[in-house]
Amino acid sequence: GLDDIVDRSSLTCLQKIANMLNKLQHRGFAEALLRRATRVLASTFGERDRDTLSAMTDLANVLADRRKSEEARDIYKKTLAGLRETLGPSDPETLICLIGLGSVHHDLREYAEAEQILVQAVRGFETAKAGSEDPDLGGAHAWLGDTLWAQGKHGEAMPHYQRALDVRLKLLGANHPETQSSASSLIVAHIENGQILEIFDVMKRMVEEGLTSMPADWSGLLDLLEKNAGLALLARQMAPAEAIYQNVLAIREKTVGFAHPSTLRIVESLASIAQAKGDWMSAEQFRRRLVAALDGSVGKNHPDT
Repeated sequence: GLDDIVDRSSLTCLQKIANMLNKLQHRGFAEALLRRATRVLASTFGERDRDTLSAMTDLANVLADRRKSEEARDIYKKTLAGLRETLGPSDPETLICLIGLGSVHHDLREYAEAEQILVQAVRGFETAKAGSEDPDLGGAHAWLGDTLWAQGKHGEAMPHYQRALDVRLKLLGANHPETQSSASSLIVAHIENGQILEIFDVMKRMVEEGLTSMPADWSGLLDLLEKNAGLALLARQMAPAEAIYQNVLAIREKTVGFAHPSTLRIVESLASIAQAKGDWMSAEQFRRRLVAALDGSVGKNHPDT
């Protein structure tokens, strides 16, 4: 049984199993295993032992995931003191613990404390020799951005959202969930700031960096932006409507394909705008693209063709 596991290698193996269970959303089991591993490691090897501190960090992570934020905060603080003493303030494990502590302060709406701690984590990673190549740097910037935004410091938050995306794109790629989370955070911030065209800059960059499928929240957002373009068109505001349609088209062509109905709908709208402006050449080009796509998908004899 678990009570018989007392040697270091078995306890660290137990810790790895617990972390795997946590990733699989079996967090109750993960918490129980980590409590066991932490207790035995501390009583056998001491609370300043590196493996003990590692297990304590993992336990705090699970507790944070389970929204047991106050207990997680207390364990992070205790672990952080031990890591600073044994490994030093700039060690990656110490900086990762700082991120965890800052995140639970954020969850508890203790924003001033969260900001102070996360600034330390960001500075630690940015100044470390290999810090710019550590994916956790992206997490530090993301949490700091959220913390600043929650305090109404929107101008200060934006560079951290951008930096989080830069780091994660470079190290994790466009299709990683954390990268897509950073892109979504930056998009939401642009929406809140009324920066419509900047939304497309984020999306197009993700596509250029190799995004293979559209994140779930993008489809609805593109539909909403398309509707806003339609409203602008009804108000005879052709320039902003055309700009939005062109950007939506660029994203949809790369993510769902040119022959997709939502893409063809945009092409038709752009053809109508070109025709209304008297730009007959562009209107003809859009119509030809539309006919070619419909001919290939539904056939020459279909009413739409």
